Amino acid sequence: MSGFARESCFSIIKHYSDPIYFVSSDDKRVESAPYFDTLLGQPCLPDLPPFCQVWYQRLLGWNQFESTLSKSNGAFESGAAKALDVARGLLCCYESSIHLCVAAGKETDSDVPAVRDYDADRNEYCPTTTVMTDDYNESGETHTSIIGETIYAIADDISHWATNLPDDDEDMLLKIQNFLFPYLLRLLSHCVALLSKAPTQELPSDAILRKEALSIVTVISVPFVGDGRLNNGAFGIGSLLEWILSLNNVDGESTKAVDPLSLSFTITHCRPYPITFDESLYMSSDFITRPVVDWSVPAAQFKAAWSDGISGIGHRMGVRLLNMIRHCVRATAACEEALGGTRELSLLLREICQIVGIDTLATTTRAFFYGRLAFPISPSNDSSSISIEPKSPLMPVIERVGAVQEKTRNGTPSSIVGHHVKNKMCLSSAAIILSVIFNRRFEIALSDKACLDTIPVVLSLLDDTTPFNQGVGALIFIAVMSNESANISRTLERFHTTLTHSLQTAVQLCGREDAAILAVLCLAQTKWFEILSRQSLSRTTELARTTTCALSSDGVCVLIREALAHLFDAVRKQTNLGRHDGSDIRIGAALVAGINPLLNLLAELPLAASTEIGRAGLATILPLVGWLGMTLESRSIQIAALCSLLSLMKGAHPIMTRHGTKIMVELFALLHRLDKDINFFKETLATLDDEVSTAVARQVCLYAAAVALVAGGRGAEVVLSHVELENCSDAHVHRCRKIRNLLAQLTNALD
Repeated sequence: MSGFARESCFSIIKHYSDPIYFVSSDDKRVESAPYFDTLLGQPCLPDLPPFCQVWYQRLLGWNQFESTLSKSNGAFESGAAKALDVARGLLCCYESSIHLCVAAGKETDSDVPAVRDYDADRNEYCPTTTVMTDDYNESGETHTSIIGETIYAIADDISHWATNLPDDDEDMLLKIQNFLFPYLLRLLSHCVALLSKAPTQELPSDAILRKEALSIVTVISVPFVGDGRLNNGAFGIGSLLEWILSLNNVDGESTKAVDPLSLSFTITHCRPYPITFDESLYMSSDFITRPVVDWSVPAAQFKAAWSDGISGIGHRMGVRLLNMIRHCVRATAACEEALGGTRELSLLLREICQIVGIDTLATTTRAFFYGRLAFPISPSNDSSSISIEPKSPLMPVIERVGAVQEKTRNGTPSSIVGHHVKNKMCLSSAAIILSVIFNRRFEIALSDKACLDTIPVVLSLLDDTTPFNQGVGALIFIAVMSNESANISRTLERFHTTLTHSLQTAVQLCGREDAAILAVLCLAQTKWFEILSRQSLSRTTELARTTTCALSSDGVCVLIREALAHLFDAVRKQTNLGRHDGSDIRIGAALVAGINPLLNLLAELPLAASTEIGRAGLATILPLVGWLGMTLESRSIQIAALCSLLSLMKGAHPIMTRHGTKIMVELFALLHRLDKDINFFKETLATLDDEVSTAVARQVCLYAAAVALVAGGRGAEVVLSHVELENCSDAHVHRCRKIRNLLAQLTNALD
C-alpha cells in the first residue's frame, strides 16, 4: 500500500508542477473558502479532480484485494479499518512527497492546490476521524514515530512559510493565509486524531514520543490563536500581563488582582502606608485602579502576519487543534468550541500542560524558539525494555531542504543567531506558552527543568535590540517569578548575576522607548529584587540552614540602590524634556513600576538603607511633586512622586532633617495649586476623572506633609510656623491646621 500511496502523492505534485497551472500576477483567481471551515465553507467534501479519481480507484482496488486475501486466510478486517489504513498511508507519505514540494520555498501557485487535493484524497478514505475504531491494530511504536515525523514535517513547512511570507504579492499572501496554512493545520488535526488512538498496551518510549509530538502541535497552533481576544494570532503585552497576574480560585471563580501598574497599588505600597486614605474618593472612577500606561498602543501589540484577521480561518483551526489535544479524542463537534478571552485560553493551555507535561512543553518551546525543533526517532522493538529520555533542550540546528545559509568567518551558519527575529512565530509561541505554564494556581508539579529551559529564552529576549522583544522577555520572566515555587526560586537565584545585569541593561536601553515597554521592564526588575530580598532575609531566620542564597542582605541593597540610581538618571533626563514626546507617560511608568516599589523595598530593610541615595532621590522626586499641569498624566506623576517621597523619607530618615524645609515648601505649594484646581473644577464642566484625580492627589499630599513634619524636623516646622505667624491668607493657615491635625491623628493611631 505504501508504494501506491507514495505514487499517488507524487502524481499530485507532478500534475501541479506543469507550467499551465502557474498563474500570472494579472490573473487574480477568486477561490472559495476551504470546505472544512464551518463558518465560511461548505460542510461537504469536495469532488476529486479526474487524475485523483484514477488513483482513488487504484487504491480502492488494492483495498478490496487485501480484504479478499484476509478472508481467504481466515482473518477478517473491517472496511472502515482498511480505509483508515489507506488514509494513514497517505498521511505518512507527506514527509517524502508533499513536504518536498512545500519546503522548496518557491512562491508559486502550485503549492496550495497540491496540498488541497492531497487533503481531499486523504478524506475520501477517512472523511472524518470518527471512523477510527479498535479494528485498527498497528504497532504502537511504529505508529507513534511515523505520525510524529509527519507532524514535524508539517510544522516545519508552516514555520518555513511564516518566515518567508511574500511582502509584494498580496494575492499570494492571502492564499497562504486563507488556504495553505488552514490546509496544513487540517493535516495536523488528522495526525492528532491518529495519535489519540493509543494502543491498549503502550510502551513507555511511545508515551514520551506521543507527548513530544503533541507538544510540537501545540507550539505551532498557539501562534494562530494569539491571546484569544481577536480572530487572528495577535496578542498584546497588556493582555498577557493581566493573564499572568490574574488569580484563579480552586472552584474556578476568577478574582481580579490589583494591577501593580495602577496608582491604587502604588498608594498602598509605600512606607509608611497612609492609613487615613479615603478610598471612597475613587470608587466611582477607575482612574486609580487602571494602569498608568496604555496597553493599546502599537508598540505593545504583536501582529501575526501569517493570520488573516478578516476571515479568521487560521484562528479557528488553531483553536480546533488545541481543543483536540485537550479532549484527546477525534475531531467531533465538541472540538468546535470558541474562545472568549485570555482566561479561556489559559485554562485550555492548562489542560494541555496536564496531558503533555510542563517540562516537555517548555523544552519544545525553547527548541522552536532557537530553530532546533526536531522529532526523535523511536527505538526498535528489541530495545523497548530500555526507557529513552526526552529530547535534550540542546539539539542540533535542522537545515531545511534546499535552504541556503550564509556562513560567518568561522563557518557557523548565520541563521542560528536571532532565529526569533526572522521567524516571528517562535516569538509568539514562546510569549503565550511560557506565560501560562508557570501559573501558581495550576495544580501541576513543577521541576527546575522547565525553568532552566525558560531562562535562556528570557535572556535572549532581554538582550535583544527590539524594544518589543525586550518587553516580551520581561513578561515571561514575570510569569516565571509569579509561581513562587521553592524550586523555581532556587533555580533563578543561581543566575542572579546574569539576570540582574540583563534587566538593568534593558531598562537603560528602553529609557526613551514607549512607556508600556519601560513599565513591564521596570516591573520585572522590581519583582526580581523582591525575590532576592526575601531570599537574603531568610538567612537570618530559621530557614538559614536550608537556604542557598548567594547574596546577603547588604548585597541586595547595593543592587537595588544601583538600579534606583539608573532610574533617577533616566527620569531626570525625561523631566528636562517637559511634556514633549510622551515623556510624562514614561515618567509615570518609571515611578509606578520602578522607583516607588524599589524605595518601598529599601524602606522595609533595617539601618535606613536608602540613606546613600537620599540626595539623588530628592533631586529627582521633588521636581516631580511640583510637576505642572492639570491633565490625568500630570496627576499620575504627582501622586506617584508623593508615594515615592514617603518611602524615601522613611528609608533615609537620618538625613531628612537637613532637607525638611525644601520638602515642606514643595508639598505646601502643591496643596495650594490643588485647592485652586478643585475650585476651578467646581465652576466648570470637569470630567469625573479630573475631580477624582485632584481629590486623591490632595489627600495624599496632606498625608505626605504630615509625615514630612516629623521626618523633616525643625526645617519643616519653620515653614508652617512662618505661614501661621506672618498674617498669611486664611486658606494657608487652614492648610497648616489640617496638616497638624492629621499628624495628631496619625500619632494617636500609632499609640
